[in-house]
Amino acid sequence: MGPLVLAVAYIPLTVLAVPASVLTLGGGYLFGLPVGFVADSIGATVGAGAAFLLGRTIGRPFVVSRLKDYPKFKSVAIAIRRSGFKIVLLLRLVPLLPFNMLNYLLSVTPVSLVEYMLASWLGMMPITLALVYVGTTLKIFLT
Repeated sequence: MGPLVLAVAYIPLTVLAVPASVLTLGGGYLFGLPVGFVADSIGATVGAGAAFLLGRTIGRPFVVSRLKDYPKFKSVAIAIRRSGFKIVLLLRLVPLLPFNMLNYLLSVTPVSLVEYMLASWLGMMPITLALVYVGTTLKIFLT
């Protein structure tokens, strides 16, 4: 039941744009690499999808108003129109780009929900795996 609770905890944190790195580390610490990785990966992806849908629907005016400060984002939207899956995947692979911010920014682009979810899931895997692994090593220092 614990891994399911961990995965579900991601949803409100992601929608509220709260960094969930502690949950990812905790998944490794509490459940080990395989189970922690699966729970964290599913939770982060579902949470990203929930934030994406919120930004695409009732949150759209707010997101669009914030984009006025980032005129270069129009280039990203054009690239997504041409190669949505690939651009989302590449953006997710860059750990310097804030996970929560991308959920909302990408919600106002023409990428489909299916492409967004699959590319996000695959693109978040490396950093999720790394953080879960670090969480597993914390047992050495904390016990």
